[in-house]
Amino acid sequence: MTKETLLEEIYDLLYEKAEAILKRDNPCEHKMKCGVHSCLGKKDILSGDNNPQCCCEGCPFWDKGCKAEKPLTCKTWLCRISKKIYPETYSDLNKITQLIDLLHFWVYRGDKRQSLNQANSECFYSIKRLKEIKENIKNNILTF
Repeated sequence: MTKETLLEEIYDLLYEKAEAILKRDNPCEHKMKCGVHSCLGKKDILSGDNNPQCCCEGCPFWDKGCKAEKPLTCKTWLCRISKKIYPETYSDLNKITQLIDLLHFWVYRGDKRQSLNQANSECFYSIKRLKEIKENIKNNILTF
């Protein structure tokens, strides 16, 4: 098994974990109403705050829905409102974020290919260590 293959498998596992957390809790409270996207970050601007936190807007992959291939870093980011309302969700996603940093998957608004390219060039863990990390993730051990 190659380092590249292991990193991709780990990436997919982390993405699945993040996706499951988001589906479980819906911390962004995403909605479409009359064809317009709404979330907690947008509600903030409606209450008078001029600093909207809707993370999807302005993203090159966003067009009435995400068009990126498995954007892991987007799945683990929460706006300050969501962090406050859903602290357990934030804590769970933050464990994944720590692994993203550890494995060099972090690409701002990046998709799977961009993240894997960065990890393949910057992650210096041995194949043995990557296998251990992968097994820990499978067993829901997300701290290292």
